[in-house]
Amino acid sequence: MAALVMALPFTLPAGCADETDLAVEDEGQMDGEFDTFVQLGKADANGIEDHSYEAACVLRLVNTADVDTLDDDAHLWGRAARNIIAYRDGADERPGTADDNIYDDLDELDDVSWVGWFAFSALSKYATNNGYCPKLAEEYVPAGEAEAIQAVIDAAKAHIQGEYDAGQRPALRDAHPKAHGCVSAFVQIENDALPADMRVGVFAENTNYPAWIRYSNGAFRIAVDEEGDIRGMAIKLMGVEGEKILQSEREAQTQDFLLINTPVLMVRNALDYVEFSQKAFDGNPVTFFFGLNPLEWHIRELTITLKVLAKKIASPLLSRYWSTVPYRLGDHAVKYSARPCDGESDEEPETMNDNYLREVMADHLLTKDACFEFMVQKQTDPGTMPIEDPTLDWDEDESPFIKVATITIPAQTFQGEAQDNFCEHLSFTPYHSLPEHHPIGGINRARELIYEEISKLRHTLNGEARVEPTSHVIE
Repeated sequence: MAALVMALPFTLPAGCADETDLAVEDEGQMDGEFDTFVQLGKADANGIEDHSYEAACVLRLVNTADVDTLDDDAHLWGRAARNIIAYRDGADERPGTADDNIYDDLDELDDVSWVGWFAFSALSKYATNNGYCPKLAEEYVPAGEAEAIQAVIDAAKAHIQGEYDAGQRPALRDAHPKAHGCVSAFVQIENDALPADMRVGVFAENTNYPAWIRYSNGAFRIAVDEEGDIRGMAIKLMGVEGEKILQSEREAQTQDFLLINTPVLMVRNALDYVEFSQKAFDGNPVTFFFGLNPLEWHIRELTITLKVLAKKIASPLLSRYWSTVPYRLGDHAVKYSARPCDGESDEEPETMNDNYLREVMADHLLTKDACFEFMVQKQTDPGTMPIEDPTLDWDEDESPFIKVATITIPAQTFQGEAQDNFCEHLSFTPYHSLPEHHPIGGINRARELIYEEISKLRHTLNGEARVEPTSHVIE
């Protein structure tokens, strides 16, 4: 959630401290009994964001430390340290929460008396400097995620079933329903620039994989291409040996990489995803960003969305794409990107009809090949390059992308009915994957169940078997 920095009144009631506390603390650096560090709503005080990296650090500290660590080492006021332990252990009731011996989020910690801004700052500093923060490639799952994922599944299935019952044939995907086309391609692995410990999975050998690539618009409803939208590039390698993560297709010989034409998303986690998707399915996504309470506005997410909608695209073959969310690569966390070999272009054609992206792609491939560089970016700092927040970009100056493959799309014709039907019945999920490329982060954890359930429903409604392709031959 976007953080709105706000000035909070901090008061220290007279006579509230015992002599021991006052002897070891600067009286100006103490919180009052009713001081807080989080405002109600999603926009938190002092730039503190629930479910953020900083929040994960603090919650790990208060959920595991003893009173001496909090009092003597973290330099909390003694009364605050004792209350944190008492509330955590159920000796003092936290309003509206179950006594489960942990703090699930910052709101619960903020309910503890004598824990305000000064206490939170001390906790954050100590946690950061003493090993309580998530490490490189480490996930930190927020409370309520499983329920949020199920809510997204229910909303997406209801959307697809509703469109199908209204006469839509075939049943389309909930997201990226409009395909510009599926094209045959080859992905030549070039791992020489990769460190040895990252030459794993499909990057282990310099193999040339046949592939299918689906280009699409991201909106939940089909619209004209001239409208601003997220654009997708979903890559499916074939001939990839080894057991895959997805239980239902463990023996499939495919590896998927899902990319979009923005390095950041407009939702941070499954909890935001459910709110955004439900409002988008209802045709009113703007209410995700704005509400009656300004403290609940999603400003950062709105900024990202406006940039995406304003982004011009000349052709799906002349745009850069990013995975946006992270994946494991051996013991590392990485993000992926595909960049046109000859550079990007945002020069729109003079004449644009409702399906111009499909047409410019067809015109291009009628006479010449297309080419992309496929790259990886390694996470080098868990705080500035978080696993759980895809609204924050990973700085390319801090960690440049490394080329690991060349994608070649040979000149071809792809607009026939048979190929369009083939394209429509393909399923893409980041869990069509070798374990070495395991998806990580909240959005990916949501995708595992959502994509599987939507694929099953879609194929059932359409009377089609779910089959992974093995070649460029369409039967």
